Order: sequence, then structure tokens, then C-alpha cells
Amino acid sequence: MSSSCAAASPTSLEFPPGFMWGTATAAYQIEGGWNEGGRGMSIWDAFSKTPGKVINGDTGDKAVDHFHLFKHDVKLMADMGLKYYRFSIAWPRILPTGFATHVNEAGIAFYNALIDELVAHGIEPIVTLYHWDLPLALQTEFDGWLGGQVVVDAFAEYARLCFARFGDRVKNWLTLNEPWCSALLGHGTGEMAPGRKHKCKTETYLSAHNLLLAHAHAVDVYRKDFQSQQRGVIGITLNCDFREPKPSADPAVFKENQAAAERALLVELGWFADPVYFGDYPDVMKKQLGARLPRFTEAESTLLRGSSDFFGFNHYGTGYAEPSAAFRNKVAPGYDGSIWEDSGVDVTSNDKWLKTDMGWNAVPWGFRKLLVRRSLKTNLHINEPVDVDPSAVLPQGRHCRDGEWVRGGRRGPRRGAAGHVPHQVLRSVHPRDAQGDDRVRRGRARVLCMVVCGQLRVGVWVLEALWAPLGRL
Repeated sequence: MSSSCAAASPTSLEFPPGFMWGTATAAYQIEGGWNEGGRGMSIWDAFSKTPGKVINGDTGDKAVDHFHLFKHDVKLMADMGLKYYRFSIAWPRILPTGFATHVNEAGIAFYNALIDELVAHGIEPIVTLYHWDLPLALQTEFDGWLGGQVVVDAFAEYARLCFARFGDRVKNWLTLNEPWCSALLGHGTGEMAPGRKHKCKTETYLSAHNLLLAHAHAVDVYRKDFQSQQRGVIGITLNCDFREPKPSADPAVFKENQAAAERALLVELGWFADPVYFGDYPDVMKKQLGARLPRFTEAESTLLRGSSDFFGFNHYGTGYAEPSAAFRNKVAPGYDGSIWEDSGVDVTSNDKWLKTDMGWNAVPWGFRKLLVRRSLKTNLHINEPVDVDPSAVLPQGRHCRDGEWVRGGRRGPRRGAAGHVPHQVLRSVHPRDAQGDDRVRRGRARVLCMVVCGQLRVGVWVLEALWAPLGRL
């Protein structure tokens, strides 16, 4: 596998030596074996078995049976030329009750075997500690991520166990994957486990607060007790879509739209990124939310500040931003648990943009604009670790039925996995292809991951879809 990208374009892109090409999964979405090997129940086991919660009634009970077929899967990865693989550990598989007082050694053995198999095939493991599958016992007995210090301490001890048992071979750690989803979709809109929404005005932000503190404490454990000896790195993976000001011929209206776009990004990304990198929430959130937004103590702020060794980031699409009618008219909105209502922003689309059947916009230039913006704010290298979901890259799985894209509501022919869209995404992150923007610092190349399963789409085989781009990278 070379470091070049010979996608369907007259110009190939040469990525720097050492740029880490990889792929990523999540435990609940691929493992199966939900009641085997001593595994405890997770909130997703309960949620997916609730009628009407998941499309087609899908569950992760079997998924792609990675629990039994991991050796076969690793061989496929090696045959594809993968050198880096990000996966998540199922918290309830190694701690069925959520607490380190009851360790399931069979679960430890499974992940040891998986890691050893990856290493034997020359694939470096990148491990996520939490990809939304909270032990059900923590939810039912302690209100899960609303449980304050109980869940924060439980996560820190779970992290400690993972560092101790796997850290001799795992050198890249992620504490949480997309805590935005756990907080907003799990406790605001109820679209994801645990499916809470009745107290969305407060629980959305309280769960986010505890997720951030859990992250900070886990990082503190690693840095104090493991990092110097194991010589690894640790961070968090955040997510955000880009918000472009909605075009307008009226300068005054466009200025309002620019402010709305900035406000949306501060709420969507800054909600988690600002505490992780700066130690506190954005001022706009404090002003808008008032007492509904929890506050960090001075000690908590210190623990959070700089609690990621890199910028881990997932991106899905782009939308136009403009002030909501309630924001323009200074009227209190009818609240439905949406952070967009709290930020006073309406998000719309463009019929000319490529879309999947899920309505996600594939707009590669939005990815670069978002990375440039974050780079300027935090002085981060834009080519530090970045995870890219294939909803903005690969037309496969159930993002589009029948392998087709939708453009402006009209179905079009499938674009091959090595075609225009992924090529443009790669151009958007290429460190020597700034596309006219020279403000981006050039740093050491890290990792681009293509995530292969989505939270509601378990059991999707993607070997064919991934083979083409990986064969050309």
C-alpha cells in the first residue's frame, strides 16, 4: 500500500510518508455475541429491542458476528492492506455491571486475542473505550450519564483496567466517540440509547457534562500511571457538521447568517472541544443556556484543559445556517430538545449537493473549511488524527439503498468507491493541497479512518466498497 491516492482525477495526490490510512468500527455494531462469554447487557441491547426504536427492528445481537469471526475479519483487513484499525471495547463485555469490582476475564481474553491477531498481521490497533454501549446496570441503577460522580469514577476505573491489560500493545487511545451523540441523541431527542427526552432541557447538558468529566479523569489516569511507561497517546473523538452562512443578496441578512453559522459551530463543536482544549464551555452557550448549563469547578477545568494529545474528529456533512425565526424576533422557541433551537439557528440544504437516502449532504469542501476554522482557533495541525464517516465518503451500506446516490431528490448511478466524492474528501484534508488557503499549519501526518458501520445499520459488509480506495492509497 503506497501513500498516493490515484482516484478518478487527472491529478493524483501524494500524501506524506507515514500518513496513517485506516478503518474503524464499533463494538455493538459488529461484534454480536451479545449474551456470550460473560458479557453484560448494554443500553443499546435494551434500546434496540424496544419496538420502533431502530430501523427494520435491527439489533446487534449477531451483527456481522465479529465475536466469533474476528480472525477471519483480521485476515480480510490484512489482505486489503490495512495498517491501522480503530475498534471499540464493549464496556459490559469486560465489566458486566459497569464496575471494576467484577472483571469478566473471558471478555479480557477476547480483546487480548483480537489485539494479538492484529499485531501478528502487522495492523496497529487504535482503541476507543466508549462507543455508546454503556453497561445497562449503570443506567438502571444510577441513571447512567446522569449519575454524576458514580459514572465518572466507574469510567475512570474501567479505563484503568483497559490501560493495564492492553496498553503494552495499544499505543493509541480514544476515551469517547462522539459524546455529542450520547448527550443530544441519547438524552435530548431520544433517537439513541438510552432514549431519554422528557427532561431534554437539562439532561442533554448534564449528560454531556458528566461525559466530559469522565473523559478528563480517564486521561488523568493514563497520564499519571501509564503514559510514561507505555509511551502512547490518548484523546477523544468529536463530531461536527460544517455550517455555511446561507447565501443572500442582502448584506445585512448575510451578516446575520454568518453570525448564525458561527453560533452553530460554537454550540455543535465548541460544546465539547472548548472544554477539552481550553477548560470551559463557549461563552455563547453560557449566555444562551444560563442555569441549564452545568459549571465546571476550577479543579475540573484544570483537569479538562489540554486533555487530548491530538484532535480526533468525525465529519458527516454540511448545511446552510441562518437565524431561526424565534431568534430574529426574540421570541422564546417551543423547545423540543434541539441544540439548534438553543443556538437560534435553522439549518437547510442545497438541492445541488449530493445526498444519501438518510439526507446527509456529501460536501467535501465543508470538511476542509471546518478543519481550517478549528486549526486557526486552537493552533492545531489539521492533519492530526481525523476520522471520516463514509456517509460523506463512500456510497455503500444503508446510507444509500441499492448502492445509489441521490442528487437533488433524483436518483443517479452509483459512484464507485474510488470515484469523485472520496477523491474530493481526500483533497480537502491533503496537507499540501490548501486550495488557496495558506493559513493552515503543516504538521506531522497522522491518520484518516473510514468508519464502516453506522449506529442504526448493523451487519453491513463493506469489503467490496473499501477494496477500491484502499487498493489505490
